[in-house]
Amino acid sequence: MQRACELRRTEGMTLLDYLNVLARHKLLVGVVTLLVPAAALYFTLGQQPRFEATAEVLLSRQDLASALTSVPNPNGDILPERFTSTQARLARVPEVAQRAVAEAGVADRTAEDLLESSTVSGDATTDILVFTVTDSDAAVAIALAEAYAVQFTEYRHELETASLGAARTEVDERLTELRAAGSKRSRLYKNLLEKRRELEVLEALQTASSSVIQRPAEAEQTRPRPLRALAFAVPLGILLALALAVVTHLLDTRVWSAPEIAQRLKLRLLGRVPDLPRRFRPRDRLIMLNRPGSPRAGVFRVLRANLELANRTHAASTIMFTSARSDEGKSMTVANLAVALARAGKDVVLIDLNLHEPAIEGLFRLKDRAGMTEVLAGAVEFEHAVKDVPVRSTQSSRRAKGAASGFEVGGRLRVLPAGTLSGTLADVAGTAAVSDVLDRAKDAADVVLIDTPPLLGGADAIALSAQVEAVVLVTRARKAR
Repeated sequence: MQRACELRRTEGMTLLDYLNVLARHKLLVGVVTLLVPAAALYFTLGQQPRFEATAEVLLSRQDLASALTSVPNPNGDILPERFTSTQARLARVPEVAQRAVAEAGVADRTAEDLLESSTVSGDATTDILVFTVTDSDAAVAIALAEAYAVQFTEYRHELETASLGAARTEVDERLTELRAAGSKRSRLYKNLLEKRRELEVLEALQTASSSVIQRPAEAEQTRPRPLRALAFAVPLGILLALALAVVTHLLDTRVWSAPEIAQRLKLRLLGRVPDLPRRFRPRDRLIMLNRPGSPRAGVFRVLRANLELANRTHAASTIMFTSARSDEGKSMTVANLAVALARAGKDVVLIDLNLHEPAIEGLFRLKDRAGMTEVLAGAVEFEHAVKDVPVRSTQSSRRAKGAASGFEVGGRLRVLPAGTLSGTLADVAGTAAVSDVLDRAKDAADVVLIDTPPLLGGADAIALSAQVEAVVLVTRARKAR
Protein backbone atom coordinates (compact mmCIF):
# COMPACT_ATOMS: atom_id res chain seq x y z
CA MET A 1 0.00 0.00 0.00
CA GLN A 2 1.43 3.34 -1.00
CA ARG A 3 0.64 7.01 -0.93
CA ALA A 4 1.24 8.99 -4.07
CA CYS A 5 1.62 12.73 -3.80
CA GLU A 6 1.71 13.60 -7.52
CA LEU A 7 1.61 11.04 -10.23
CA ARG A 8 3.21 10.30 -13.59
CA ARG A 9 1.33 8.96 -16.55
CA THR A 10 1.62 5.34 -17.62
CA GLU A 11 0.94 3.39 -20.75
CA GLY A 12 -1.71 0.69 -21.17
CA MET A 13 -1.93 -2.35 -18.93
CA THR A 14 0.59 -5.09 -19.50
CA LEU A 15 0.52 -8.77 -18.66
CA LEU A 16 2.08 -7.90 -15.32
CA ASP A 17 -0.83 -5.56 -14.62
CA TYR A 18 -3.31 -8.38 -15.20
CA LEU A 19 -1.31 -10.62 -12.91
CA ASN A 20 -1.44 -7.84 -10.35
CA VAL A 21 -5.22 -7.93 -10.57
CA LEU A 22 -5.10 -11.56 -9.45
CA ALA A 23 -2.59 -10.68 -6.75
CA ARG A 24 -4.87 -7.94 -5.43
CA HIS A 25 -7.70 -10.39 -5.07
CA LYS A 26 -5.54 -13.33 -4.00
CA LEU A 27 -7.66 -13.89 -0.89
CA LEU A 28 -10.84 -14.16 -2.97
CA VAL A 29 -9.11 -16.40 -5.52
CA GLY A 30 -7.69 -18.63 -2.80
CA VAL A 31 -10.93 -18.93 -0.84
CA VAL A 32 -13.08 -19.74 -3.88
CA THR A 33 -10.49 -22.16 -5.30
CA LEU A 34 -10.48 -24.09 -2.02
CA LEU A 35 -14.15 -23.64 -1.14
CA VAL A 36 -15.62 -25.14 -4.32
CA PRO A 37 -13.66 -28.46 -4.07
CA ALA A 38 -14.30 -28.58 -0.33
CA ALA A 39 -18.04 -28.14 -0.86
CA ALA A 40 -18.05 -30.76 -3.60
CA LEU A 41 -16.12 -33.20 -1.41
CA TYR A 42 -18.45 -32.56 1.55
CA PHE A 43 -21.53 -33.10 -0.60
CA THR A 44 -20.06 -36.22 -2.23
CA LEU A 45 -19.03 -37.88 1.02
CA GLY A 46 -22.50 -37.19 2.43
CA GLN A 47 -24.20 -39.20 -0.32
CA GLN A 48 -25.65 -42.65 0.32
CA PRO A 49 -23.48 -45.34 -1.29
CA ARG A 50 -24.82 -46.65 -4.61
CA PHE A 51 -23.65 -49.69 -6.58
CA GLU A 52 -24.32 -50.56 -10.21
CA ALA A 53 -24.43 -54.05 -11.76
CA THR A 54 -25.00 -54.89 -15.43
CA ALA A 55 -26.01 -57.97 -17.43
CA GLU A 56 -26.19 -58.41 -21.20
CA VAL A 57 -28.73 -60.33 -23.29
CA LEU A 58 -28.19 -61.32 -26.95
CA LEU A 59 -31.27 -61.02 -29.12
CA SER A 60 -31.71 -63.38 -32.07
CA ARG A 61 -34.12 -62.90 -34.97
CA GLN A 62 -33.41 -66.31 -36.60
CA ASP A 63 -36.37 -68.73 -36.55
CA LEU A 64 -35.44 -72.39 -37.17
CA ALA A 65 -39.04 -73.49 -37.37
CA SER A 66 -39.80 -70.92 -40.06
CA ALA A 67 -36.74 -71.95 -42.03
CA LEU A 68 -37.69 -75.67 -41.99
CA THR A 69 -41.35 -75.16 -42.72
CA SER A 70 -40.82 -72.35 -45.29
CA VAL A 71 -43.08 -70.10 -43.18
CA PRO A 72 -42.04 -66.35 -43.34
CA ASN A 73 -40.24 -65.10 -40.24
CA PRO A 74 -42.41 -62.31 -38.70
CA ASN A 75 -39.29 -60.54 -37.34
CA GLY A 76 -37.30 -60.64 -40.54
CA ASP A 77 -38.47 -57.37 -42.04
CA ILE A 78 -38.35 -55.23 -38.87
CA LEU A 79 -35.74 -52.43 -38.86
CA PRO A 80 -32.84 -53.10 -36.44
CA GLU A 81 -33.41 -49.96 -34.37
CA ARG A 82 -37.12 -50.69 -34.09
CA PHE A 83 -36.50 -54.30 -33.12
CA THR A 84 -34.03 -53.38 -30.34
CA SER A 85 -36.26 -50.58 -29.05
CA THR A 86 -39.26 -52.91 -28.98
CA GLN A 87 -37.39 -55.53 -26.97
CA ALA A 88 -36.16 -52.86 -24.51
CA ARG A 89 -39.75 -51.70 -23.98
CA LEU A 90 -40.84 -55.32 -23.55
CA ALA A 91 -38.29 -55.75 -20.74
CA ARG A 92 -39.92 -52.90 -18.79
CA VAL A 93 -43.31 -54.57 -18.33
CA PRO A 94 -44.17 -55.06 -14.63
CA GLU A 95 -44.56 -58.85 -14.95
CA VAL A 96 -40.89 -59.24 -15.92
CA ALA A 97 -39.86 -57.08 -12.95
CA GLN A 98 -42.03 -59.10 -10.58
CA ARG A 99 -40.49 -62.36 -11.77
CA ALA A 100 -36.98 -60.89 -11.39
CA VAL A 101 -37.59 -59.75 -7.81
CA ALA A 102 -39.07 -63.12 -6.91
CA GLU A 103 -36.15 -65.06 -8.42
CA ALA A 104 -33.53 -62.79 -6.74
CA GLY A 105 -35.09 -63.53 -3.37
CA VAL A 106 -34.92 -59.92 -2.18
CA ALA A 107 -37.65 -59.43 0.37
CA ASP A 108 -37.46 -55.65 0.82
CA ARG A 109 -37.59 -54.76 -2.88
CA THR A 110 -40.68 -54.51 -5.08
CA ALA A 111 -41.20 -54.59 -8.84
CA GLU A 112 -41.76 -50.81 -8.76
CA ASP A 113 -38.46 -50.34 -6.93
CA LEU A 114 -36.67 -52.41 -9.56
CA LEU A 115 -38.17 -50.46 -12.44
CA GLU A 116 -37.22 -47.14 -10.81
CA SER A 117 -33.64 -48.20 -10.09
CA SER A 118 -32.89 -49.95 -13.38
CA THR A 119 -32.52 -49.25 -17.08
CA VAL A 120 -32.63 -51.40 -20.21
CA SER A 121 -30.82 -49.99 -23.21
CA GLY A 122 -29.65 -51.04 -26.66
CA ASP A 123 -28.63 -49.53 -29.97
CA ALA A 124 -29.21 -50.19 -33.64
CA THR A 125 -25.65 -51.38 -34.29
CA THR A 126 -25.95 -54.45 -32.07
CA ASP A 127 -28.60 -56.96 -31.01
CA ILE A 128 -27.60 -56.73 -27.35
CA LEU A 129 -29.70 -55.40 -24.49
CA VAL A 130 -27.87 -54.07 -21.42
CA PHE A 131 -29.68 -54.46 -18.09
CA THR A 132 -28.37 -52.04 -15.44
CA VAL A 133 -29.52 -52.10 -11.82
CA THR A 134 -28.50 -49.59 -9.15
CA ASP A 135 -28.88 -50.28 -5.45
CA SER A 136 -27.42 -49.28 -2.11
CA ASP A 137 -26.31 -52.91 -1.57
CA ALA A 138 -23.79 -54.34 -4.03
CA ALA A 139 -25.00 -57.94 -3.57
CA VAL A 140 -28.62 -56.93 -4.17
CA ALA A 141 -27.65 -55.04 -7.32
CA ILE A 142 -25.84 -58.12 -8.69
CA ALA A 143 -28.71 -60.48 -7.87
CA LEU A 144 -31.38 -58.24 -9.37
CA ALA A 145 -29.41 -57.55 -12.56
CA GLU A 146 -28.89 -61.27 -13.21
CA ALA A 147 -32.48 -62.22 -12.37
CA TYR A 148 -33.81 -59.39 -14.52
CA ALA A 149 -31.90 -60.60 -17.59
CA VAL A 150 -32.83 -64.25 -17.06
CA GLN A 151 -36.52 -63.56 -16.56
CA PHE A 152 -36.65 -61.41 -19.66
CA THR A 153 -35.32 -64.26 -21.83
CA GLU A 154 -37.84 -66.69 -20.33
CA TYR A 155 -40.72 -64.24 -20.70
CA ARG A 156 -39.83 -63.57 -24.35
CA HIS A 157 -39.63 -67.31 -25.09
CA GLU A 158 -43.05 -67.83 -23.52
CA LEU A 159 -44.54 -65.12 -25.72
CA GLU A 160 -43.09 -66.69 -28.86
CA THR A 161 -44.34 -70.25 -28.10
CA ALA A 162 -47.72 -69.25 -26.71
CA SER A 163 -49.43 -69.10 -30.15
CA LEU A 164 -48.26 -72.62 -31.07
CA GLY A 165 -49.48 -74.00 -27.77
CA ALA A 166 -52.87 -72.34 -28.18
CA ALA A 167 -53.22 -73.75 -31.72
CA ARG A 168 -52.34 -77.27 -30.56
CA THR A 169 -54.87 -77.04 -27.72
CA GLU A 170 -57.59 -75.98 -30.16
CA VAL A 171 -56.75 -78.94 -32.48
CA ASP A 172 -56.85 -81.37 -29.53
CA GLU A 173 -60.32 -80.16 -28.58
CA ARG A 174 -61.58 -80.64 -32.10
CA LEU A 175 -60.10 -84.18 -32.31
CA THR A 176 -61.79 -85.08 -29.04
CA GLU A 177 -65.13 -83.96 -30.43
CA LEU A 178 -64.65 -86.06 -33.59
CA ARG A 179 -63.74 -89.15 -31.58
CA ALA A 180 -66.81 -88.71 -29.43
CA ALA A 181 -68.93 -88.54 -32.59
CA GLY A 182 -67.35 -91.75 -33.95
CA SER A 183 -65.67 -89.95 -36.88
CA LYS A 184 -62.16 -91.24 -36.37
CA ARG A 185 -62.10 -92.57 -39.91
CA SER A 186 -63.22 -89.32 -41.46
CA ARG A 187 -61.00 -87.23 -43.71
CA LEU A 188 -61.30 -84.21 -41.33
CA TYR A 189 -60.05 -86.25 -38.41
CA LYS A 190 -57.03 -87.38 -40.40
CA ASN A 191 -56.24 -83.78 -41.48
CA LEU A 192 -56.50 -82.48 -37.90
CA LEU A 193 -54.29 -85.29 -36.68
CA GLU A 194 -51.69 -84.29 -39.27
CA LYS A 195 -51.90 -80.64 -38.19
CA ARG A 196 -51.32 -81.67 -34.56
CA ARG A 197 -48.16 -83.53 -35.51
CA GLU A 198 -46.92 -80.44 -37.39
CA LEU A 199 -47.60 -78.20 -34.37
CA GLU A 200 -45.67 -80.59 -32.13
CA VAL A 201 -42.73 -80.44 -34.54
CA LEU A 202 -42.86 -76.62 -34.63
CA GLU A 203 -42.93 -76.46 -30.81
CA ALA A 204 -39.95 -78.78 -30.61
CA LEU A 205 -38.01 -76.69 -33.14
CA GLN A 206 -38.87 -73.33 -31.48
CA THR A 207 -35.67 -72.45 -29.66
CA ALA A 208 -35.11 -69.48 -27.35
CA SER A 209 -34.56 -66.29 -29.35
CA SER A 210 -32.58 -64.56 -26.58
CA SER A 211 -29.92 -65.63 -24.13
CA VAL A 212 -27.90 -64.14 -21.30
CA ILE A 213 -24.34 -63.69 -22.57
CA GLN A 214 -22.86 -61.79 -19.61
CA ARG A 215 -23.83 -62.13 -15.99
CA PRO A 216 -22.79 -59.50 -13.42
CA ALA A 217 -19.67 -60.60 -11.57
CA GLU A 218 -19.34 -57.48 -9.41
CA ALA A 219 -21.04 -54.16 -8.79
CA GLU A 220 -19.26 -50.88 -9.45
CA GLN A 221 -19.64 -48.13 -6.88
CA THR A 222 -21.17 -45.10 -8.58
CA ARG A 223 -21.29 -42.84 -5.52
CA PRO A 224 -19.75 -41.42 -3.54
CA ARG A 225 -16.79 -40.92 -5.88
CA PRO A 226 -14.66 -38.23 -4.23
CA LEU A 227 -11.80 -38.36 -6.75
CA ARG A 228 -14.12 -37.74 -9.67
CA ALA A 229 -15.83 -34.95 -7.74
CA LEU A 230 -12.49 -33.31 -7.01
CA ALA A 231 -11.35 -33.71 -10.62
CA PHE A 232 -14.43 -31.76 -11.68
CA ALA A 233 -14.55 -29.27 -8.79
CA VAL A 234 -10.90 -28.14 -8.82
CA PRO A 235 -10.94 -26.77 -12.39
CA LEU A 236 -14.40 -25.36 -11.77
CA GLY A 237 -13.19 -23.63 -8.60
CA ILE A 238 -10.21 -22.13 -10.42
CA LEU A 239 -12.34 -20.84 -13.29
CA LEU A 240 -14.94 -19.46 -10.90
CA ALA A 241 -12.27 -17.78 -8.79
CA LEU A 242 -10.70 -16.16 -11.85
CA ALA A 243 -14.10 -15.00 -13.08
CA LEU A 244 -14.98 -13.52 -9.69
CA ALA A 245 -11.61 -11.79 -9.50
CA VAL A 246 -12.17 -10.18 -12.91
CA VAL A 247 -15.75 -9.17 -12.09
CA THR A 248 -14.68 -7.78 -8.71
CA HIS A 249 -11.90 -5.82 -10.37
CA LEU A 250 -14.30 -4.38 -12.94
CA LEU A 251 -16.78 -3.36 -10.24
CA ASP A 252 -14.10 -2.03 -7.89
CA THR A 253 -13.70 1.72 -8.32
CA ARG A 254 -10.77 2.00 -5.93
CA VAL A 255 -7.40 3.22 -7.20
CA TRP A 256 -4.78 0.54 -6.66
CA SER A 257 -1.54 2.15 -7.80
CA ALA A 258 0.19 5.43 -8.53
CA PRO A 259 0.24 4.81 -12.32
CA GLU A 260 -3.51 4.28 -12.25
CA ILE A 261 -4.03 7.62 -10.48
CA ALA A 262 -1.66 9.21 -12.96
CA GLN A 263 -3.85 8.14 -15.86
CA ARG A 264 -6.88 9.78 -14.29
CA LEU A 265 -5.42 12.96 -12.76
CA LYS A 266 -2.41 13.51 -15.03
CA LEU A 267 -0.16 14.48 -12.10
CA ARG A 268 3.54 14.02 -11.54
CA LEU A 269 4.72 11.59 -8.91
CA LEU A 270 6.76 13.14 -6.10
CA GLY A 271 7.20 10.08 -3.93
CA ARG A 272 5.77 6.94 -2.45
CA VAL A 273 5.47 6.62 1.32
CA PRO A 274 4.86 3.17 2.79
CA ASP A 275 2.37 2.74 5.60
CA LEU A 276 3.75 2.65 9.10
CA PRO A 277 3.01 -0.40 11.26
CA ARG A 278 -0.04 -0.09 13.47
CA ARG A 279 2.09 -0.48 16.57
CA PHE A 280 3.45 3.02 15.99
CA ARG A 281 1.84 5.55 18.32
CA PRO A 282 0.87 8.95 16.85
CA ARG A 283 4.01 10.69 18.18
CA ASP A 284 6.17 7.86 16.83
CA ARG A 285 4.94 8.55 13.31
CA LEU A 286 7.37 11.47 13.09
CA ILE A 287 10.06 9.21 11.69
CA MET A 288 12.26 12.18 10.73
CA LEU A 289 12.48 13.23 14.40
CA ASN A 290 12.45 9.91 16.22
CA ARG A 291 14.34 7.69 13.75
CA PRO A 292 16.09 9.96 11.26
CA GLY A 293 18.60 7.27 10.27
CA SER A 294 16.05 4.56 9.51
CA PRO A 295 15.16 3.46 5.96
CA ARG A 296 11.65 4.83 6.45
CA ALA A 297 13.11 8.30 7.05
CA GLY A 298 14.97 8.01 3.74
CA VAL A 299 11.61 7.97 1.94
CA PHE A 300 10.88 11.50 3.17
CA ARG A 301 14.33 12.67 2.11
CA VAL A 302 13.54 11.45 -1.39
CA LEU A 303 10.19 13.23 -1.21
CA ARG A 304 11.95 16.41 -0.09
CA ALA A 305 14.44 16.22 -2.96
CA ASN A 306 11.73 15.60 -5.54
CA LEU A 307 9.65 18.47 -4.18
CA GLU A 308 12.58 20.87 -4.36
CA LEU A 309 13.36 19.71 -7.90
CA ALA A 310 9.75 20.16 -9.05
CA ASN A 311 9.58 23.55 -7.32
CA ARG A 312 12.55 25.02 -9.16
CA THR A 313 10.41 26.25 -12.02
CA HIS A 314 7.54 27.48 -9.82
CA ALA A 315 9.49 28.80 -6.80
CA ALA A 316 6.37 28.29 -4.65
CA SER A 317 6.85 29.16 -0.99
CA THR A 318 3.31 28.38 0.28
CA ILE A 319 2.35 24.78 -0.40
CA MET A 320 -0.84 23.15 0.86
CA PHE A 321 -1.22 19.42 1.37
CA THR A 322 -4.65 17.87 0.90
CA SER A 323 -6.26 14.54 0.09
CA ALA A 324 -9.61 13.18 -1.02
CA ARG A 325 -10.37 11.51 2.32
CA SER A 326 -9.35 12.06 5.90
CA ASP A 327 -7.55 8.74 6.39
CA GLU A 328 -4.92 8.87 3.65
CA GLY A 329 -1.89 9.92 5.74
CA LYS A 330 -1.80 13.56 4.66
CA SER A 331 -0.89 15.02 8.10
CA MET A 332 1.84 12.46 8.80
CA THR A 333 3.33 13.07 5.35
CA VAL A 334 3.46 16.87 5.59
CA ALA A 335 4.80 16.75 9.16
CA ASN A 336 7.71 14.48 8.25
CA LEU A 337 8.37 16.50 5.10
CA ALA A 338 8.55 19.68 7.20
CA VAL A 339 11.19 18.08 9.43
CA ALA A 340 13.10 16.82 6.38
CA LEU A 341 13.18 20.33 4.87
CA ALA A 342 14.27 21.86 8.18
CA ARG A 343 17.03 19.30 8.63
CA ALA A 344 18.21 20.22 5.13
CA GLY A 345 18.72 23.81 6.23
CA LYS A 346 15.38 25.35 5.30
CA ASP A 347 13.43 27.76 7.51
CA VAL A 348 10.03 26.05 7.59
CA VAL A 349 6.65 27.04 9.04
CA LEU A 350 4.09 24.23 9.31
CA ILE A 351 0.49 25.42 9.71
CA ASP A 352 -2.44 23.22 10.67
CA LEU A 353 -5.53 24.57 8.92
CA ASN A 354 -7.50 21.37 9.31
CA LEU A 355 -9.52 22.99 12.07
CA HIS A 356 -12.23 20.33 12.18
CA GLU A 357 -9.86 17.34 12.62
CA PRO A 358 -6.45 18.75 13.66
CA ALA A 359 -3.63 16.18 13.70
CA ILE A 360 -0.40 18.22 13.67
CA GLU A 361 -0.64 19.11 17.35
CA GLY A 362 -0.78 15.41 18.28
CA LEU A 363 2.27 14.55 16.17
CA PHE A 364 4.39 17.34 17.73
CA ARG A 365 2.86 17.07 21.24
CA LEU A 366 1.38 20.56 21.09
CA LYS A 367 -2.11 19.84 22.34
CA ASP A 368 -3.91 22.53 24.34
CA ARG A 369 -1.60 25.17 22.94
CA ALA A 370 -2.72 28.45 21.36
CA GLY A 371 -2.58 28.30 17.61
CA MET A 372 -4.27 29.26 14.36
CA THR A 373 -7.71 29.82 15.80
CA GLU A 374 -6.37 32.17 18.46
CA VAL A 375 -4.44 34.12 15.82
CA LEU A 376 -7.57 34.38 13.65
CA ALA A 377 -9.59 35.50 16.67
CA GLY A 378 -6.99 38.16 17.49
CA ALA A 379 -6.25 36.70 20.90
CA VAL A 380 -2.62 35.87 20.14
CA GLU A 381 -0.09 37.31 17.74
CA PHE A 382 1.33 35.06 15.02
CA GLU A 383 4.87 35.33 16.41
CA HIS A 384 3.72 34.10 19.82
CA ALA A 385 1.53 31.31 18.50
CA VAL A 386 4.14 29.48 16.42
CA LYS A 387 6.20 26.94 18.36
CA ASP A 388 9.83 26.12 17.60
CA VAL A 389 10.50 22.42 17.19
CA PRO A 390 14.12 21.18 17.48
CA VAL A 391 15.00 19.19 14.37
CA ARG A 392 18.74 18.53 14.89
CA SER A 393 19.47 15.33 16.75
CA THR A 394 22.68 14.78 18.69
CA GLN A 395 24.05 12.82 15.77
CA SER A 396 23.30 15.58 13.29
CA SER A 397 24.89 18.15 15.62
CA ARG A 398 28.14 16.25 15.67
CA ARG A 399 28.04 16.05 11.91
CA ALA A 400 27.12 19.68 11.29
CA LYS A 401 30.74 20.43 10.43
CA GLY A 402 30.54 17.86 7.66
CA ALA A 403 27.66 19.51 5.83
CA ALA A 404 29.88 20.29 2.88
CA SER A 405 30.46 16.59 2.51
CA GLY A 406 26.71 15.89 2.11
CA PHE A 407 25.49 15.61 5.72
CA GLU A 408 22.26 17.34 6.70
CA VAL A 409 22.55 20.75 8.34
CA GLY A 410 19.72 21.67 10.68
CA GLY A 411 17.54 24.62 9.73
CA ARG A 412 14.51 25.83 11.65
CA LEU A 413 11.04 24.41 12.03
CA ARG A 414 8.15 26.31 13.56
CA VAL A 415 4.69 24.82 13.95
CA LEU A 416 1.39 26.68 14.16
CA PRO A 417 -1.14 24.17 15.54
CA ALA A 418 -4.88 24.43 15.04
CA GLY A 419 -5.38 25.91 18.51
CA THR A 420 -7.89 25.41 21.27
CA LEU A 421 -10.77 27.24 19.53
CA SER A 422 -10.87 24.94 16.50
CA GLY A 423 -14.35 23.72 17.34
CA THR A 424 -15.83 27.23 17.53
CA LEU A 425 -14.65 28.65 14.21
CA ALA A 426 -16.14 27.67 10.87
CA ASP A 427 -15.87 28.77 7.26
CA VAL A 428 -12.67 30.75 7.83
CA ALA A 429 -10.63 29.14 5.06
CA GLY A 430 -11.28 31.77 2.45
CA THR A 431 -11.24 34.82 4.71
CA ALA A 432 -8.81 37.70 4.61
CA ALA A 433 -7.61 36.79 8.10
CA VAL A 434 -6.27 33.48 6.86
CA SER A 435 -4.66 35.18 3.89
CA ASP A 436 -2.96 37.61 6.26
CA VAL A 437 -1.58 34.79 8.42
CA LEU A 438 -0.23 33.02 5.34
CA ASP A 439 1.46 36.21 4.17
CA ARG A 440 3.12 36.71 7.56
CA ALA A 441 4.29 33.09 7.57
CA LYS A 442 5.64 33.49 4.06
CA ASP A 443 7.63 36.55 5.12
CA ALA A 444 9.04 34.72 8.14
CA ALA A 445 10.17 31.48 6.45
CA ASP A 446 11.63 29.95 3.31
CA VAL A 447 8.81 27.44 2.93
CA VAL A 448 5.29 27.37 4.39
CA LEU A 449 3.59 23.97 4.47
CA ILE A 450 -0.13 23.87 5.20
CA ASP A 451 -2.13 20.88 6.35
CA THR A 452 -5.69 21.36 5.08
CA PRO A 453 -8.99 19.47 5.31
CA PRO A 454 -9.72 16.71 2.76
CA LEU A 455 -11.35 17.69 -0.50
CA LEU A 456 -14.44 15.56 0.13
CA GLY A 457 -14.86 16.89 3.67
CA GLY A 458 -16.16 20.32 2.61
CA ALA A 459 -15.22 23.45 0.71
CA ASP A 460 -12.32 24.57 2.95
CA ALA A 461 -9.57 22.91 0.89
CA ILE A 462 -10.94 24.39 -2.34
CA ALA A 463 -11.12 27.84 -0.78
CA LEU A 464 -7.58 27.56 0.57
CA SER A 465 -6.20 26.46 -2.80
CA ALA A 466 -6.77 30.00 -4.10
CA GLN A 467 -4.52 31.45 -1.36
CA VAL A 468 -1.46 29.24 -1.87
CA GLU A 469 1.08 28.90 -4.63
CA ALA A 470 1.13 25.10 -4.98
CA VAL A 471 -0.98 22.10 -4.02
CA VAL A 472 0.26 18.61 -3.25
CA LEU A 473 -2.27 15.78 -3.35
CA VAL A 474 -1.76 12.84 -1.01
CA THR A 475 -3.73 9.70 -1.79
CA ARG A 476 -3.71 6.22 -0.36
CA ALA A 477 -3.79 3.30 -2.75
CA ARG A 478 -6.80 1.00 -2.29
CA LYS A 479 -8.66 3.83 -0.53
CA ALA A 480 -9.19 6.51 -3.14
CA ARG A 481 -12.03 5.99 -5.62
